[in-house]
Amino acid sequence: MAQKNIEKLEKLVPVLITEAQKLLEDNDRLSGTVSDLQKQLQKLNSSEAELKDQMKKLGPLEKAHRVMESDRSEIRNKVQNLLQELDNIELN
Repeated sequence: MAQKNIEKLEKLVPVLITEAQKLLEDNDRLSGTVSDLQKQLQKLNSSEAELKDQMKKLGPLEKAHRVMESDRSEIRNKVQNLLQELDNIELN
């Protein structure tokens, strides 16, 4: 009986060693993948922070742009009115 258990162990130990080596290789590969993903995450977080900063700057710029567009429209209307008045003066 002890002999059969020893023979069984002799067959199972190499299988166990092979499986342990595969698991170690998988662990190394996955550790590398995790490291790469962490680097990507850091880059994305940095990019996100930069984008948020740019968005903060964009709000006031958009507001200033709307004000300038409004001013531009008013000036255009005033110029058109002045040109129309000049046309009326020349006709009289």
